[in-house]
Amino acid sequence: MISCDEINLKSLLKNHGADFYSTNIDSIKDLFDEYRSRPYHGISHLYHMVYHLVLIQDWMKPFSKLIDDQYIPDIIAAILIHDLAPTPQESLTRAYELGIFLSVDSQLVVKRLVMATDHSKPPRIKSTNFHLQVIHDLDLFILAGSRLEYEKYMGNIRAEYASKYSKTEFYTGRLDFLKRMLRRKYIFCHEYFRDMWDRYAFDNLKYELDMMTYYPGNPVLYYPEGKI
Repeated sequence: MISCDEINLKSLLKNHGADFYSTNIDSIKDLFDEYRSRPYHGISHLYHMVYHLVLIQDWMKPFSKLIDDQYIPDIIAAILIHDLAPTPQESLTRAYELGIFLSVDSQLVVKRLVMATDHSKPPRIKSTNFHLQVIHDLDLFILAGSRLEYEKYMGNIRAEYASKYSKTEFYTGRLDFLKRMLRRKYIFCHEYFRDMWDRYAFDNLKYELDMMTYYPGNPVLYYPEGKI
């Protein structure tokens, strides 16, 4: 069943990434098939990244040209590719296997954009590379969501990995992720997004860490709807 987010995402692709979409329309169908069943790293996540990219582009234009229009199709292509596999490099490989075509001019740019979504280490992105900063920050946008949105994200993350890891393995890995993120000085790269979102992201991460620390055996408290 096709969701509203998938319909809206296709509309955004046709309007803002028309060349990439038309060139890869058959491969994108296969790409969507891979994403469709995922509770979090799926169609909805991709849609919200592209939606906020377009929103930010339009919103910030009166103030500056931080996102050059020529980069928008490449950023959109990178968004669609970046979560195909557990790591950015594996995602690039999987995109190639699916037959995703990128022009010679776009290949290096898209690769750099996808690699910018690697959150295993604090990002080292120059302040002048705004297009790299924006995809990094959009990928983490959910961390600064409302408490209700963040709790839904918590449940979706656990549901997505339930078949891959035991409760203990997930608990250990998730705990490591939370502590690693909370040790950082900033969550988001660009100062504009840091000013808007950092405090909310840190609050949500600390909230989840507290839930895991104080209620590790209670799935109702740990994750919404007992999804553990």
